Parts: sequence; structure tokens; C-alpha cells
Amino acid sequence: MAVKGRAMILGAGGAARSIVAALARAGMNEIEIFDIEAGRAEHLASLIPISNGTNIRGSLLTEADFSRSARESNLIINCSPVGMYPRVDAAPVENLNLVQPQTVIVDIIYNPEETRFLQLGRKQGCKTLNGVPMFVHQAALTLQILLEISPQIEFMKEVVRHSLKK
Repeated sequence: MAVKGRAMILGAGGAARSIVAALARAGMNEIEIFDIEAGRAEHLASLIPISNGTNIRGSLLTEADFSRSARESNLIINCSPVGMYPRVDAAPVENLNLVQPQTVIVDIIYNPEETRFLQLGRKQGCKTLNGVPMFVHQAALTLQILLEISPQIEFMKEVVRHSLKK
């Protein structure tokens, strides 16, 4: 899958590392990593080999820098734990007012399925995606590798969604 444009990543942990690497490999033009610790974001940016001409940089998550980057990004992914159960009222940013409606907003959190971050994105008219597909596909890949079985992805998603409603 080829992707183009600018991606903004919120958080600089292990999940962010995998996502940044995948986006760079897929051909994303620019990736900006924001974290509450500038050193973590800069370090992550330095770990990913520049391929396909992708420009990757890491920065401290400030309101001014977020606003600047949000206006120009066509993909924003929350890779931080902010908004995860039990702190469901939190979001990595206060608003997404400067985000364009064609921007895709992704939160890798799957509990809750509808995070405050995704609600903010939907309020701006953006397409949103929660973390359930990522969670399920990771589990399915693990089952394929360890047990050499091909699990039914849609069934697994339904099981996860049913479990989260309890």
C-alpha cells in the first residue's frame, strides 16, 4: 500500500516505532513525531532509516507545534496511552479545530473503542479508526506464527467488541 502526504504521530513508544517504520516503508512523504518528552520523539525519528525520501522528525508536543502540523497533516495517529481505560476523559490534545475534514484520525487505543480523541476528530468531520483492528490483527498474526492456524479476523473483532461492552 502506498501512502503519501504528511503523518503526525502522537507518542514515541514501541507502537509508534512500528507505525513510523511502516509509514516510511509505504512511502509517506513526511512524518512528524510528537511526545511529551522531546528526547524520546527525536530518538525515535533517528532510529528509522530514511527510505523513499521520507522526512522524519521528532519534537516536543506543544500546542503551537501541534496546531501548525495538524493543519498540514492528512493522517494523525495517537500512539500514546492518553485516553485509555480507566482515564477515558483524557485526550492527547485539547481540540482538533485546525484539522481539515479530509484528515484521517486514528487512535490505537481499543478500550474504549470511541476515545475522546476520536470524538474530537469526528466532530471536525474526519474519518476515524480505533485500535480494535490493530489489536485483532496482532493477535491473529501471533496465532499464525505460533499455532500455524489462520484465525477468522471478523469473528475475532466481534469477540473483542463484545468483551469490551461488558
